[in-house]
Amino acid sequence: MKEIAQEVHPEFQKMQKILYDNKGWLMGIGIAFVILGIIGLGISATLGLTITGLFGVLLIVGGCIQFIHTFTIKAWKGRIYLIISSFIYLLAGIIIVVNPVKSEMFLTLMLACMFIFVGTLRICMAFQKHSFKNRLWTIINGAISVILGIIIISNWPFSGLLVIGLLISIELIMNGWTFVFVASQLKKP
Repeated sequence: MKEIAQEVHPEFQKMQKILYDNKGWLMGIGIAFVILGIIGLGISATLGLTITGLFGVLLIVGGCIQFIHTFTIKAWKGRIYLIISSFIYLLAGIIIVVNPVKSEMFLTLMLACMFIFVGTLRICMAFQKHSFKNRLWTIINGAISVILGIIIISNWPFSGLLVIGLLISIELIMNGWTFVFVASQLKKP
């Protein structure tokens, strides 16, 4: 039966060896994600606003760096686009830092869309690997991400104030457990 699977899916053995050779990394990454998710649960009340504020600061720093960079380029016709782009970064960053609550609500909506998209991709990936024995955990992980995204959108804008930190933590924990379960099920090819 194993020979038939290798004939039908010639990449199966190669993929199985790569995963097995990286089993320790998969387990370590999974454990790290679970720990980060548990920490996030403990600070979920402030996690959302902290992440939103940090995002605003990163946009401001990026806008400043890009603006400075535009003056290091001599005689370039595209300079005006870089200047406009840097001002957009700066403006967005300032808006987020000045008004973190509304910004968090908007970012929550974007996060919900990301959960739905990433969860759908995980489910699709699980069904593309016909010989992938651990597809159940990948499907569960993807389904939970999609469900979380739908819950956020169905309760928005109120969800933006309360659940962003909680949902990020749950996502980290589920992704971590997926890595742990996949790594624990790997057998030597």
